Amino acid sequence: MLKAFKAILIFAAMIAIPIAADNFLHKRPDLPLSKETGGIFVFAILVFFAIFALALGVRRFWAWRKRLDDIESYLKRAERDMNAHLSNALAHGGRKDKAKERAEWHRMAESAAIQTFNAGYRTPAHDLIELNEKDLASKGSAMGKASNTAFLFRELYEGSVESAQAKIVADVKNGGTVPYIAPGISQLIGFDKFDKDKGFPEGAGVDSDELQWVAKRRKYPSEELIMVSTAADGAKSAVYGQDVLINLTQQRPPK
Repeated sequence: MLKAFKAILIFAAMIAIPIAADNFLHKRPDLPLSKETGGIFVFAILVFFAIFALALGVRRFWAWRKRLDDIESYLKRAERDMNAHLSNALAHGGRKDKAKERAEWHRMAESAAIQTFNAGYRTPAHDLIELNEKDLASKGSAMGKASNTAFLFRELYEGSVESAQAKIVADVKNGGTVPYIAPGISQLIGFDKFDKDKGFPEGAGVDSDELQWVAKRRKYPSEELIMVSTAADGAKSAVYGQDVLINLTQQRPPK
């Protein structure tokens, strides 16, 4: 009922605004509002509809701008999260420095072995190797999270919100577990409404057209998205924005 009333008012305003403007701006309007036709009363009604339409338009405009700003904040949050995982996954120097330091600890430690039940003898080297393995596992987990975020970014930018939702549903059906969903991506796709059995309800997530508007007009993926890789000789190179997503989601032939 309320929507129908608003539609009637908007339609009336669409008719009223041109007539009111014509009478207000021109001495000889196409549709004059004379005293005989109750011009003053009609003019007052037309002005009311014009003001109503203007107020409604301004309100809708600011609501639209807020939605766009929210979408941009979600994209920024997801990019920051992805940068953090890429930094952790590709920080070769830091991990190697830790391994070298642990090797020096081992050389300085006495070569004593501690007997542990059901595990034979354990030396300090065993503990240091275990720490190195945990570091490697952490790097693998970080790269997996960054790659999954990149795939979802690709679906959002090249497809739609529904495409990203469909990928998550397919991953759950194929693997049985929910993939990593980065902060920001979660809000974009409406992940809080996701059900493992039913998937996403209709209307979950942001509007795809508004997301595409933000991506094109505000230049996303942004140059703040950075991927720094280190070659075998220690030389470092960096790619930005869209190139990061391409590197993580597309296979390339070796050079």
